[in-house]
Amino acid sequence: GPTKEQVHRAKITILAERRFGLQTVSAMSAQSLWAERLFGDSNAPQKFFARIGGVTVDDVLMVARKVFVRERCLASILMPEDSDLTQADFELMHSNSSVPSLAPPRKPEPTSFKLPCGVTLLVDPRVHSSVSAVRVFGMGGRRFERAQSAGLARVWCKGVSAGVGNMNTKEFTRRLEMRGASVGASAMAASMQVGADTLREDLDEALEWTALMVRSPRFDNSEVERFLREMREWLSTESDRPAAIAWKEVNRRLFGGHPYGLPKGGTERSLAHVTSRQIKGFHGKWARSENLVVSVVGCADV
Repeated sequence: GPTKEQVHRAKITILAERRFGLQTVSAMSAQSLWAERLFGDSNAPQKFFARIGGVTVDDVLMVARKVFVRERCLASILMPEDSDLTQADFELMHSNSSVPSLAPPRKPEPTSFKLPCGVTLLVDPRVHSSVSAVRVFGMGGRRFERAQSAGLARVWCKGVSAGVGNMNTKEFTRRLEMRGASVGASAMAASMQVGADTLREDLDEALEWTALMVRSPRFDNSEVERFLREMREWLSTESDRPAAIAWKEVNRRLFGGHPYGLPKGGTERSLAHVTSRQIKGFHGKWARSENLVVSVVGCADV
């Protein structure tokens, strides 16, 4: 098992990476969203540092014994056809040292509001920041997919910011470029989010752009078809990416027919059935007020 010194070094590394990873308003916003939506406490990250600092060798061993057991582990190996390797053996791993305080200094904690529409709003002033970040987070993602719609979440990521409201893709892109701003989206296994990053003085516009991505993404047929072509081209080169093949097989064997076991980028067959109307329905399942948490970092007033 691990020694006290190894656990000590691991804790220092984790806390340092965590601190350095929170140096941008985007990271701060994402942290608050996850904490509020998953734990119901936007200040939960502050407790993380104290909990990590208190981890002992016995704690690490207890987790290892629960998780790393043969019945729960699956390995995937891709080897050359002429490889001499016929069997791979994997050996699974069968105190109270103090850690330097690496937690970031206490900063203004996010203020949480419950809006009349049901949305939870987190506001974090970060008075010294010259940039602002807006994020809208909700549960969703690939768990909404089925075999005949695998890849839908990835198409949604590409399309939700490709034209909003009365602006097509070119018009929306031009407006963002005039402000030096950026927007984006992500869809994980069980969550989805959209957001915008901009200069602090343009926060009002960032809020408008984000609201449009939530309320009125266009998902124009021409854009959807373009994204689907790109994804089919990506699938055609899959044989050149052994790691992708390995992960796809691991997920298939671990999750079987569950949506988490479906190919993240879909299949030729499933992508052939994806339509603009289907993506709008997928979006609608996520964009419900009671499902959403909005985080604003770098605003002037609370």
